[in-house]
Amino acid sequence: MGMASLSSVWAQSNASGTLQGSVADPKGQALAGAAITVQAEGKPYVHKAVTNSEGRFTVSGLANGKYTVVIAAPGFSAVTRYGVQSEQIARRHSPLH
Repeated sequence: MGMASLSSVWAQSNASGTLQGSVADPKGQALAGAAITVQAEGKPYVHKAVTNSEGRFTVSGLANGKYTVVIAAPGFSAVTRYGVQSEQIARRHSPLH
C-alpha cells in the first residue's frame, strides 16, 4: 500500500466550525475521491465530504465540541483523529498508509 499525507486546517467562526484540508499521495499529487467523515463525540451527528480533483475538502456547519475525524482513500489505510476541538485553530498532518 502507498502512503499519503493529509494536511488540514480547523477554523471556528461564531457557533459554527469548518474543517478544510487536502489529501495527497506520497509524491505530493492530489488524492481525489478520499472520504472524510466527521462525527461529534458521543452524538449521532455525522458530516461527510469527498475530496475534489485538487484533493481538497470542506466540512462546515460544525457546532462547538469534540469530533472524531476519519480520512479514507482506496489503496490506503484510514487515518482517525479523536478529540479534535471545533474551537481550535490548528494545523494537522497525518499519513495515510
